[in-house]
Amino acid sequence: MPGRRRSTLSSNRTAEDTIESNDIVNDTRDRPVIVVVEGQFDIEFLRRISRTLNAADPTVPNLAAEEADGNVILVPFGGGGHAEWTSRFQALRLPEFYLFDRETSPETENRVATAAAINARPGCRAVVMRRRSLENYLHPDAVADTFDVSIEITAYCSVVQRLATELHRSGSFAVPWQQLSRKGQHRLFNRLKRRLNTAAADHMTVARIQQADPACELRSWLKDIAGLGQS
Repeated sequence: MPGRRRSTLSSNRTAEDTIESNDIVNDTRDRPVIVVVEGQFDIEFLRRISRTLNAADPTVPNLAAEEADGNVILVPFGGGGHAEWTSRFQALRLPEFYLFDRETSPETENRVATAAAINARPGCRAVVMRRRSLENYLHPDAVADTFDVSIEITAYCSVVQRLATELHRSGSFAVPWQQLSRKGQHRLFNRLKRRLNTAAADHMTVARIQQADPACELRSWLKDIAGLGQS
């Protein structure tokens, strides 16, 4: 995605700020790809994984570098329904890429339907990942390097809850996850989720990515983003 003028937008701005930015909507010289994910932690994960893959294969975009150059705008969902958010971004008239977590029925079916509607629009791509969340694409060795405990990571497990349970078993936490208050669980969940998507993602090598993601979903999504930027 080379040779594009740097955008004045920052990923720290809200989606509403992005939509209301007349300079982006009206400036046809600059066509950044809007990359919409579930939350800020997903952005942190993709920045790191894309950097690792790009170092070995330049055809995979480094999202952190592309973001700094204004070639992509990374946006977390701001609440509300997925279909509602996707309709808001159409006003920008920019390429759009959406990455949806996989939830339980019927939410998964709703997301599949939303993705199909997005994919019917020119210059847009939407994917419902095959696994529960991006943490489910981590290699257990990357988690062990970060937390000094070993857990099994399956396609649909809650990686955070498994990690919290194992950390308690190892003596890191005095109170087991199940006995924490709702507020305590929320606080611990966010703390562990942040480290999984930052520190553990930093421990992902190309070999670990290939082992944890044999279907190459991560690489495929990133190449889709690169392709939208070149269209």
